[in-house]
Amino acid sequence: MEVIVTRKDDSGDELPVWNERRLLERLGNDTQLVREMLRVFDEEMPELLGMLFDGLDAGNREVVERAAHAMKGAALNLEAVELAGICGEFEKSAFSASWDRLREQAGSIRSAYERFMAIVSESGRWERT
Repeated sequence: MEVIVTRKDDSGDELPVWNERRLLERLGNDTQLVREMLRVFDEEMPELLGMLFDGLDAGNREVVERAAHAMKGAALNLEAVELAGICGEFEKSAFSASWDRLREQAGSIRSAYERFMAIVSESGRWERT
């Protein structure tokens, strides 16, 4: 088991994506609980992403900030380090960044979510249906 699953960014630097070991340690190595948390996360994230993009389309900064906050919390619960960081940055800038910048960041959130779920699936901890 890896301590932290990483990916390389465009410059070749290693970026943390998932701290699987910390998650398991925090949950007393309860792999069944990890699977249940991943199942709930994978059910809720598309709804939260929908809320985020609907808020962007409506020009509602409060909605996009709330969606980012909820996604950040969900990601932190699973030690999805990269996703939590991107959501946190989005949350901080929800009331100040341009709409174009927020849309760009929202795309990064979606990509980080998909990357996280692919890594989790590859680890054997979760199988998407």
